[in-house]
Amino acid sequence: MPKRTTKRTTKRTTKQIPLAIAEQRRAFARLVIDLHLALQESIAFPNPAAVEENDANLNVIAAAVMLGHAEGRPMVASEIATRVNMKRTTVIGRLDRLVERGLIVEFDKRYYLEPYRAAHVPLRNRVVDILATGYALLGPHLDQLSKSDRKRRRA
Repeated sequence: MPKRTTKRTTKRTTKQIPLAIAEQRRAFARLVIDLHLALQESIAFPNPAAVEENDANLNVIAAAVMLGHAEGRPMVASEIATRVNMKRTTVIGRLDRLVERGLIVEFDKRYYLEPYRAAHVPLRNRVVDILATGYALLGPHLDQLSKSDRKRRRA
């Protein structure tokens, strides 16, 4: 019997779809994108041409390596995979790329920032500016959101 395919159709609308807390979502989306791009630049620093693609998974794995190192408990590949919710094989491939580029080092199967990056913070001022801007836009709403969450939990 031939395989039956179904065609997915998307309903098109001329009406604008309202978005709850649009201002906060816009600020959050900008914060995430700007931090992602800053991390990407940091990974490529000092040679942005060395990065062949904008790989969000690579950024997340690099951030997990930094997290483990910063917490004083560098992680093995399986711990990183669990932390970032990715397959271990995917994580190992990205870790290998980061090691090949000289951005991280592996010692006793644990991953660390390479010594120069551990001692210095590439693009620190840019990240501080991004976080300050995000906090300025989102900060006033965070207390309001947590109060409304507490009210909902009581109801």
